[in-house]
Amino acid sequence: DWGLYKRMWRYAIPLVIAGFAGIINETFDRILLKHLLYDPEIPQSLNFAEAQVGIYSACYKLAMLVTIILQAYRYAAEPFFFKQMQNQDRNTVYVRVMNVFVAMVCAVFLLVSLNIDIFKHFIQNESYWVGLQVVPILLMANIFLGIYYNQSIWYKLSGKTKFGAYIALAGAGLTIIINVIYIPQYGYMASAYATLIVYFIQMLISYILGQKHYPIPYNLRKFFLYLGLALFLYAISPYLKVNNFALNLCIQNGLLLMFVLTAFYFERKDKYPI
Repeated sequence: DWGLYKRMWRYAIPLVIAGFAGIINETFDRILLKHLLYDPEIPQSLNFAEAQVGIYSACYKLAMLVTIILQAYRYAAEPFFFKQMQNQDRNTVYVRVMNVFVAMVCAVFLLVSLNIDIFKHFIQNESYWVGLQVVPILLMANIFLGIYYNQSIWYKLSGKTKFGAYIALAGAGLTIIINVIYIPQYGYMASAYATLIVYFIQMLISYILGQKHYPIPYNLRKFFLYLGLALFLYAISPYLKVNNFALNLCIQNGLLLMFVLTAFYFERKDKYPI
């Protein structure tokens, strides 16, 4: 059926392009780190460049918890979203899923960030701990990426997958530009912030285009509530630290519990809409 074949081809090819562009966003920063920090005329710069890549890659693994959740979520969510196309209340379902998703990934952000003194032991080489400051940045970047994945359903449901390719290519280009400009000065911190900025911009562009081509009335107030509360709790956590490890653990996870209870309060059967 050549007609069906052509329609499938037009639908799928932009998603393939978006996939390749996504690989650039996820991995190209480490390639650029070594390339831009190594100067052949300075032999010791090779060791410095490899150390920067090693620190960044090791600390990046701590942000993989959100990434793993995103991958598992995508396998389940996309078939579910397509199935809801026959549901008259599908937009309500999409909004509800987004609310719960944002609350969940923000909770994971706090789980790792507030317990970094525990999670850092997954990095066996203690010399890499100097880069732990990138972990919250990368976790937040992956939250934006997850929201973007959630939003991307609009161009898949509407068949306008070309927009997915445009957004991903723009993100890949911006990733390269930011890294090339700032890595020589800021090293792996530039790569971390580039990831955060690119995923935020992709999320924002996807939302704007989605509201134009396939509007879904997402609850922005809940989005800002959960994200703002998570960032606030993370920001005040250093001021609550004490010298006692056990007590500090209780205080930090008390902040996490506070967030979870708040999200549960607002999501419980949507009894308390906001």
